[in-house]
Amino acid sequence: MRRLALVVAILLLLLSLPLPAGFAPALAQDDGPPADPGVGSTVPFVGPDGGEAARFTVEEVVDPFDGYDAFSPPERGTRYVLVSLAIENPGARPLPIDPSGFAVQDADGFLAFPVSISLLPEAEAQTPLLGYGELAGGGATVGALAFQAFNGVDPIRVVYQPSRDRLVILADLRAAAGGASGPAPAQIAPT
Repeated sequence: MRRLALVVAILLLLLSLPLPAGFAPALAQDDGPPADPGVGSTVPFVGPDGGEAARFTVEEVVDPFDGYDAFSPPERGTRYVLVSLAIENPGARPLPIDPSGFAVQDADGFLAFPVSISLLPEAEAQTPLLGYGELAGGGATVGALAFQAFNGVDPIRVVYQPSRDRLVILADLRAAAGGASGPAPAQIAPT
């Protein structure tokens, strides 16, 4: 028993000593985890079978969005944020589209989910709202999603959450806005 205690004490002592010159722990070759995608970046979505099930691209974020019908204003203390989203189905099977799986995360960590609004005709003509449905194999579509965000709090991410155990970051809006501080620009788009 004494011998085991002595061996453990020696090992702990050796582990606490600094490494001799020329010996250093291996460092990662990159600068940390990969950066989140930005507006305009295509993000692959891997399905449960391990294959690519979809590709998402946040094409544009308009904050605040004011192209809504006067009869459907945002709730008091909020504003609308409109996200233009391109979806591709690289597979052969139909891809279910469910707008409620998308969200905008704000700087306080809260998630805003899509809301139903009426767009002005010119806004609807530019990018119609994304609806429920299926996207045929090999197909692509572009649609807009409207979110209500609290006034005075910047949106920082667009995410896709197809189930409780999956979260896919589609765009980090902080880089496009020039940082996490300050007011949100009128439009955030790729350059």
